Amino acid sequence: TATVKASNGTAPRGTVQFWDGGVLVKTVVPVSGKAVYRATAQRVGTHKIVAKYVPADGAPYTGSTSAEAKLHDLDLALT
Repeated sequence: TATVKASNGTAPRGTVQFWDGGVLVKTVVPVSGKAVYRATAQRVGTHKIVAKYVPADGAPYTGSTSAEAKLHDLDLALT
């Protein structure tokens, strides 16, 4: 989940892009200032997820990028 808000507390117009190791995996329009990406069917291994806010055309905001979040997927087989 990425939260975006302007310094005056309002939710800015634009999108949030979720990147995994430099590959764009999802673009989300925030609702009430929150953009949610649920990773499913990811390959096994470590994922480096970054969220980037991209302001809408003409919006008086600048873009921003989150710190990298590392996620680890395990390949489990139940018998």
